[in-house]
Amino acid sequence: MASIFTLGTLDCVTTSIGIAYRNLVELNPLMSQLIDSSLYAFILIKMIAVVCITALFYISQLYVVNINKGSKHYKTCFLLINIAFTVLVIAMLLTVINNTIQLIRWW
Repeated sequence: MASIFTLGTLDCVTTSIGIAYRNLVELNPLMSQLIDSSLYAFILIKMIAVVCITALFYISQLYVVNINKGSKHYKTCFLLINIAFTVLVIAMLLTVINNTIQLIRWW
């Protein structure tokens, strides 16, 4: 769970720096509209989303822990949560790497 929170925070920080100091552009159209209205609103909404997603994965893991480990339901839930977690971490990691590369290129 810490990796989701850390990568989400790094994404928020690198995006905010790139927009505020390097005139870079947010590619997500929903977030781009939010940034156009207020960078502070973007930061607030982004961090709320990061906290909610982190909490969702935490609660999901708590749910799976309470399921009988021998059941088919457990195996399916465990597999789906791990796949979702892995895909999310990879996507966020690639986003942070891209943001960092953009910041370095324009530094």
